Amino acid sequence: MDNLVFVSNTAGRFPNTKVISEYLVEQTLQVFANTKHALNAVKSSLADVVMFCLFIQNPKDTMTVLEIFSKKFKGVDLVTNVSCPPLNFIIYKV
Repeated sequence: MDNLVFVSNTAGRFPNTKVISEYLVEQTLQVFANTKHALNAVKSSLADVVMFCLFIQNPKDTMTVLEIFSKKFKGVDLVTNVSCPPLNFIIYKV
């Protein structure tokens, strides 16, 4: 839409192997790597993001995910939506 880019469904799956880590931090870092890769493909970056929705499987993981999120988006003024709905598969942590 005009000069907007919509990126969705960026699970923490390693693109080359299609494997998803069972570890929360590794999976969360991969979510951001996949998002960054998608944005770079259209000459954009995390600094250009205006809204980000986080879906976290287990509420107890929220602070860990948000700590990583805050480092990835340091200095970026964006709207964030965080929710903890049940995700389709137990392996998905974020």
